[in-house]
Amino acid sequence: MRKMSNMQENMVTELVRTRLESFQQLSQAKPYIGSEFLTWLWFVTESRPQEVARGFDVWIDDRLGLRPYAADGHETTFKGGAPAGSTAAQASLLSGHMVREVRVGMSNERYEVVSAVLHHKDLAPTSVLVREHETAELSTDQVEPALVHEAELLQKIEAVEFFCTCLDLLYQEFFNLRLSEAWHLEVLPAFRAWVIGRGKSRGPATLH
Repeated sequence: MRKMSNMQENMVTELVRTRLESFQQLSQAKPYIGSEFLTWLWFVTESRPQEVARGFDVWIDDRLGLRPYAADGHETTFKGGAPAGSTAAQASLLSGHMVREVRVGMSNERYEVVSAVLHHKDLAPTSVLVREHETAELSTDQVEPALVHEAELLQKIEAVEFFCTCLDLLYQEFFNLRLSEAWHLEVLPAFRAWVIGRGKSRGPATLH
């Protein structure tokens, strides 16, 4: 997978900026809403993947940063492999940590992988990586190089649009749950059971 150039990332960031304004406003109103969303996303993608099936697959990828619920605690970042399944990540969950940042991967019939890093402060996708399912690539022997470059850029922008559309759906589902009675009656008990089941011991909940 090729990482976007700085120019491409700037264009994509401007394109999706308006879609992320609501995320930023909510994060300012409630500092922990971004961490709660990312921690919930980790929980549902691992324990209830069928509940987030909306015509696309989603998973926690190869970067996971955790922060304590208390603002003055030690932050930890895990990189490479499958950090969400590591013993260290389990221990952090049990000690009351929440997700600070995470690389989230998504796919559908067109995209084999579209992944991006999300940070709890604004949930804006950064460091976007894109890999489509194998298709016939444009050749510079048949098309002018400038047109090939333009087509590739358009593909990347469409991939980010796909990622943000899926992110919108996931966040809306989370936010509806967060404001409902089901949050305390169903989600939190299931989350605590998931944390305990991962660590095989009782620890403090990181969602509230």
